[in-house]
Amino acid sequence: MAISRRTCLLALTFMVAVLLALPAGIGLLTENKRGNAQVAERPNFVFVMTDDLDERSMKDLPGIQQIMQDQGTIFRNFYVTYALCCPSRATFLRGQYPHNHGVLGLDTGGVPGGEQTFRELRRDQSTVATWLDDAGYQTKHIGKYMNGYHDLYKPPGWDEWFTLQGAPPTTEYTVASSAEETGKTVTMEDHSTDLYADQASDFIRRSHANPEPFFVVVDTLAPHGPPEVADRYQNSFVDTALPRPTNFNERDVTDKPKWVQSYPRFSQDVINGIQDRYRWRLRSMLSVEDLLKQTIATLRETGELDNTYIFFTSDNGMQLGNHRLAQGKKTPYEEAIGVPLMVRGPGVPPGAVRKQLVINNDFAPTIAELAGATIPEFVDGSSFAPLLTGSPAPPWRTAFLEEGWLDSGLPNIRTPDHKSVHTKTHIFTEYATDEYELYDLVLDPAQLQSKRRAGNEQLYSTLQTRLNSLRACSGEGCRSAEWGTTTTSTGG
Repeated sequence: MAISRRTCLLALTFMVAVLLALPAGIGLLTENKRGNAQVAERPNFVFVMTDDLDERSMKDLPGIQQIMQDQGTIFRNFYVTYALCCPSRATFLRGQYPHNHGVLGLDTGGVPGGEQTFRELRRDQSTVATWLDDAGYQTKHIGKYMNGYHDLYKPPGWDEWFTLQGAPPTTEYTVASSAEETGKTVTMEDHSTDLYADQASDFIRRSHANPEPFFVVVDTLAPHGPPEVADRYQNSFVDTALPRPTNFNERDVTDKPKWVQSYPRFSQDVINGIQDRYRWRLRSMLSVEDLLKQTIATLRETGELDNTYIFFTSDNGMQLGNHRLAQGKKTPYEEAIGVPLMVRGPGVPPGAVRKQLVINNDFAPTIAELAGATIPEFVDGSSFAPLLTGSPAPPWRTAFLEEGWLDSGLPNIRTPDHKSVHTKTHIFTEYATDEYELYDLVLDPAQLQSKRRAGNEQLYSTLQTRLNSLRACSGEGCRSAEWGTTTTSTGG
């Protein structure tokens, strides 16, 4: 890739700004591993996002934990602000709550959603990809993008584009190998996760020869159903038991809203089906473990590992029998909104655990801050870069907004429009049906018994006030409401 005059100026501006900000006597100039002595280095980024991976499944995937958690930091209270893939992916790219970026569903003819909405609203004109690209980064997207993407369009900010067209089992991809190239369709029959691993390794090797740092996003299909499993893992997990927490096939749901009560308890056949699905999901994730191993090996081989942040997460979680939902998302329940997040990289302490409330709104500003890129004012999230060090944690948010919309294009998912406020100790949900749920997440983490308003009037009132400050927030207003600087904090 040729280095433009703009890129050189941006890199020079960044170097000067950083050096001026350093205390006297501290230098940033080092021997560059690419062979160019005495130049300032910025970190690389590898961002791996799985599809529908729930947090509980990680207990049966120790290989990924060894690769990511043992060598980095795990975030125990990481949440998505809307447990549905397209809204969550738009939030990752923009750092906004769904009510601000406007992607509220899938490409199903229901509420506005999918890649077409993201494009029509011109949200793809300013994303973490464009911010880093403008800051001189080499960028590439690999794998799934958003539902409804099916043409040769390459959004701004991506120098290289290797993106699935349509939904599996399609094997067609839109490919563009440079920022200037118009996309073309190619058919690739390989197992998708292995293909993405090879694409990532190739990009890292070629980027290593270029003085610009790189940013690569790998969006896997795994473990979305029906899970795609590599031949080598067809017989794995044959005896692995389905997790059955206390809210599995919940017996008494009279405390819950009518949409939950509309689901019957499972027959044994349904339970057997969930068990089978769980094992196939785990099998599909073994290829993701291989992808991580191959990517790390390539980073080590090229000498880039010590200067690369690796993020591992999911677009949303999944209910696998919890609260009578055989396979559900779009809900305000912990199994849907709580997802894995593990990060390793320069200065990230191995084996560390962070318990702050971190949300997917935070990805874009975090990466931008670490890269030295400009963060637009429209961003709602906060950079959690300070949490990636071994230093004492700074003051942090005490609440966030969870939200969702009923989508007529998804008749099997009955969750009504709703807004929730989630603190570290409670979640309070207000439905468009004039129903409410309130759970004490300390005493009732499985969300088995919603607390009635009677006898809890003060708690209801306080959380309702907190929710009102968040429900339509934007930008700095969101951060003020999350931190509790505009309202009384409860349960943080």
